[in-house]
Amino acid sequence: MKALAYLLLLLLTGGGAFFYITIHEPMAKEYGRMKIGMPEFDKATAELKRYKEREAWTQDAVSTLQAGLQKEITEGKAEVAAAFGGAVVVNIAESVLYTPESVTFAKDSRQTIENLASVLKNLKGLKDKEISIGNITEPTKAQRAGGKKIPARSGRDIASDRSNALVKALEKQGVPEESLIASAYAPKQSDRGFRIKDKKTIIVIATPFSPQSTAPAAAAAKPAAAPPPAQPQPIPIQPAPPKRP
Repeated sequence: MKALAYLLLLLLTGGGAFFYITIHEPMAKEYGRMKIGMPEFDKATAELKRYKEREAWTQDAVSTLQAGLQKEITEGKAEVAAAFGGAVVVNIAESVLYTPESVTFAKDSRQTIENLASVLKNLKGLKDKEISIGNITEPTKAQRAGGKKIPARSGRDIASDRSNALVKALEKQGVPEESLIASAYAPKQSDRGFRIKDKKTIIVIATPFSPQSTAPAAAAAKPAAAPPPAQPQPIPIQPAPPKRP
């Protein structure tokens, strides 16, 4: 009986050592690796959340702008689209807002400007967004009007003055000054897939750029090394006492 008990104890000890080496130790190492990767996982989760919030805002902004510019869109003189990076782009044909070859607003542009301002200042989440107002147009040649010589102007110069004029008009209508940026494009632009190609006002609504942190990331704490697996100790087996006659 005693020999059987010793043998059973030996088997149990060996089984425990086998479990430690083949199951417990690999699991402990895997857990250590998982702990190291947790900060990256948390970072990816936060980035995914920001992406979903950005996409939700973009779709809402597109719907709101399309409703506010419904007349111009129906006439084929405006378009609203979501762009990569969570931006919203509005293109408005030159003839809607400006007199040809001039910085002067078109006669019927007032209602469009008022509608545009109303939509922009009521967009959700506008406080952390930039509204870039840009224009594309053709250069003008030197000419005479009423005996007065009017010098030639480059397309970018005209576009710049138009953008500044529209920014001021939107400010007067209540669009936050700190959100507005005036810009000007060269007359020729590469095709980016929009229906309205040139001679247009371009409005881009997007989150401002910010620098990435340059501070070195804190070194991830290394998990303590697992202790070497315990080796099963041999159990001395004493011979059974001789039977008495």
